Amino acid sequence: MGIVSQIENNEVTSLIVTDMPKVCLEKGQKVDAMIEALQSNTSIEVVHLKDDFLACVRADMRSQLIQAVGKLPKIRQVYLGDTLLLVPDLTDLLINAKSLTVLNLTAVCLQGPPEYFDDFEKALRTHTALKTFDMKDCMTANQGIDIEKIANAADEGEKPASVNLDSESAQVVNPAASA
Repeated sequence: MGIVSQIENNEVTSLIVTDMPKVCLEKGQKVDAMIEALQSNTSIEVVHLKDDFLACVRADMRSQLIQAVGKLPKIRQVYLGDTLLLVPDLTDLLINAKSLTVLNLTAVCLQGPPEYFDDFEKALRTHTALKTFDMKDCMTANQGIDIEKIANAADEGEKPASVNLDSESAQVVNPAASA
């Protein structure tokens, strides 16, 4: 039985996907089949989307995927890595996943204008269940964004939070300069 069927049938509580979509999905299936399955799932509590999987998913599908994860009714922990992520998708994830206790970002390039980062920081500060927010090897695509400010936003909320920022690896990337 394939991964999409297992998600549809609520047979998994922990979803870990690291291979390219063409490897981990059944022949002929596309990422939108996984998104549809997630939209009706009621069992998944932990999601790991990293390595080759997220990096190989089109940006629009990636956004839909993150939105579907945020709407999982039992989601407690989310681990995302090795990709570009739009900041509004992460903000929506935090707003929708009321029971989220762990958000881990590894090797992620955060994209969006400064006002989107402000919204993300606010969502981190006001999320009542979030206990751990980790950022490792993350960067932003905007020079004017302070990644440490983002990491500290979770710590500024009303609840105790463990905030970990690998500050040696945190950086801002200017896409224009690297072109």
